[in-house]
Amino acid sequence: MKNIKLIASIIGLIIFGAQAVPAQNIIQQRAQWFTYFGQYKFNTKWGIHTDIQFRTDEKALRVNQNLVRVGIQYYPTKQTSITLGVAHTPSFNKTLGIYVPENRIWEQFIYNQNIKAATMTHRVRLEQRFIHKYALNSSKEAERCGTNTGQRLRYFNRTLFNLTPKDKKNVLYLALQDEVFFNISAKNINPNFFDQNRLLLAVGVWYDHHTRLELGYMNQYIHPKSGDDIDNHIVHLSILQVLNFAPTK
Repeated sequence: MKNIKLIASIIGLIIFGAQAVPAQNIIQQRAQWFTYFGQYKFNTKWGIHTDIQFRTDEKALRVNQNLVRVGIQYYPTKQTSITLGVAHTPSFNKTLGIYVPENRIWEQFIYNQNIKAATMTHRVRLEQRFIHKYALNSSKEAERCGTNTGQRLRYFNRTLFNLTPKDKKNVLYLALQDEVFFNISAKNINPNFFDQNRLLLAVGVWYDHHTRLELGYMNQYIHPKSGDDIDNHIVHLSILQVLNFAPTK
């Protein structure tokens, strides 16, 4: 009972804090996200993280943002991991009519916690962001004029509730997760301390205890550098894999 109350308190504080951002107007948008997350373990201590995402517009006619992220993972214990990686994230800019590249270096710590019929994951990630800066020249063409830099801190909480017995080959489950983003020393990217919040509710199937297929709804609330806040309503489809390539003895 104490653990359930703790989970509810943490999630409630995250959601309340993320949504308590003053805004005169909120722009409502829709989108679709298609994601793949992979962890490939080579032994009990080392592995590789991969992350590929396509984020489309409301009618899925254009990819508004791509993301490719890779990292080297170290597992100090069975419940924890430490990762160092890089990422490339081009985002479409309607005004310029081009994809603006963003490169990142990132570090993260993960702690997995088993709570009776549920599994909770805590993740803290720090990102160093390098975003290409563009302006329209006299010919109305986008021309690069520098790089905006800054850091961002992210806290992610994800809880899985098994709906069928865990010892079955295919386990049906419910996923509830929230991630809140904070800007640090990023005045040229976004001077607001609160950057965004992502809340996800999904139903998934855990196939053969190594591959998860999830379909759910994500609410992404963004507090941008300028202008109105944005509330994105997202259909979220994910494939998540943990594959063990360690040689058998």
